[in-house]
Amino acid sequence: MTHREEILEKQLVQEPIAVAAMELYASICVLARLDAERSMTPLDPTADLFLQQSARRIRQALRQLKDNDDVAIDKAARGMLAR
Repeated sequence: MTHREEILEKQLVQEPIAVAAMELYASICVLARLDAERSMTPLDPTADLFLQQSARRIRQALRQLKDNDDVAIDKAARGMLAR
């Protein structure tokens, strides 16, 4: 309870970074699989689609670092804690 405000503020910043990191990890897994399969079979078009969508999610998550609802979330959270 002592550090709740500090924790909430850090979570707002860390969430988009965590989302981007998870997407990067998933993309790396797909790329590694594609690389392993490249010599055996034709490339899977669904993997290419996944990588495109993952890249979009990464860009969106990183944009949220600057364009977000953090102020409104903080205000709502403080209102709830004050009750």
